Amino acid sequence: MFWEEAWEAPRWQRILETEETGEGRAGRIMKLSHYVLLRCGCTQSLSFWHSENLETDYFGKLEHKLSTLRNLNDQVLFINQGDQPVFEDMPDSDCTDNAPRTEFIIYMYKDSLTRGLAVTISVNYKTMSTLSCENKIISFKEMSPPESINDEGNDIIFFQRSVPGHDDKIQFESSLYKGYFLACEKEKDLFKLILKKKDENGDKSIMFTVQNKN
Repeated sequence: MFWEEAWEAPRWQRILETEETGEGRAGRIMKLSHYVLLRCGCTQSLSFWHSENLETDYFGKLEHKLSTLRNLNDQVLFINQGDQPVFEDMPDSDCTDNAPRTEFIIYMYKDSLTRGLAVTISVNYKTMSTLSCENKIISFKEMSPPESINDEGNDIIFFQRSVPGHDDKIQFESSLYKGYFLACEKEKDLFKLILKKKDENGDKSIMFTVQNKN
């Protein structure tokens, strides 16, 4: 950490176009690229120092669980022959027989911003693939969940939360698109997994049951 020369207030007003990150005894602390800008309460000048040790927004991988996901109609989520995530009526025996396509690997992640239980959803069918909502389109990317993600939001990270008034129900909000949730929607003869904006008047299509196997 080292001090650099002070900048006058007019210049500070022009360059300070960043997000406030906290309050300190010395004044307001702002973050700009790899620098921290400090405005002292007793002066109108600006000083800044370089810091490599500041904690950035990130997700860090923790443990995982093997899980079966069901919609409110008790239909099981699985990967069909077209490699699409769909819901279908399925007895427990069929779930077991088709385990590579019905067992989802839910990795939990530490979230530096503590916004809920951050998770990824993967399946090890043919190859390891991870659920993505890139461009608000649901698909499985051929990839394993990374050990860490240095970003505030990502297309493969969802926030798993309980549903108020429904103790056994879970919903998954996208970390990349706030207010958008995984949901079940009927399209022709298929019940597909999609990403949709939550209906504030009540939306049961975004509710799921998660049955953990380990």
